[in-house]
Amino acid sequence: EVLRAPPPLIYIDDLPLDEVIEAHELFCRSNGAEGKAAQARGVDFRPLKRLKDRRLSGLVAPEAVFFGMDLEGAHLQAANLVGADLRGAKLRGVDLRGARLMGAQLARADLTNAKLGPLKIGEGRVLRTDLTRAVLRGADLRGASAPRVRLLEADLTRAKLDGTDLSGAELPAIFGV
Repeated sequence: EVLRAPPPLIYIDDLPLDEVIEAHELFCRSNGAEGKAAQARGVDFRPLKRLKDRRLSGLVAPEAVFFGMDLEGAHLQAANLVGADLRGAKLRGVDLRGARLMGAQLARADLTNAKLGPLKIGEGRVLRTDLTRAVLRGADLRGASAPRVRLLEADLTRAKLDGTDLSGAELPAIFGV
């Protein structure tokens, strides 16, 4: 798929994307009493440039574009990122526990020390999660369900894999396990 340049400004329900994210963070901080949960299916987040350390738990963003963005330390627990484009994203220390990543594109993403387990990463016959050349140094995948996930040339140095289901995964040329 060809990735086009993002539009300079993106709106969701007549609100600029940055305000939608602020309302979502308020929703997270207030346990749902204030703000509003973001619904961002297919949204291109690149105009925001970075979401580092943002509280985005429960974000609904299937097929969204985060290509090359800085999401280091973001809270994405229980986020719906099915089919999302996270290629080359900086996801160091991100918390993805309970997130849905089926069919997500994470090639060359930096997931150093990310929390990925237990969650469903690669399930589904059609949606194959791609972690080709991803950096998963020290990542916690304990108990993750990752069948059929593509881990070609991924760096799993010191990754925690206890109880991880990698049945049918593409694993050739992995180093550091």
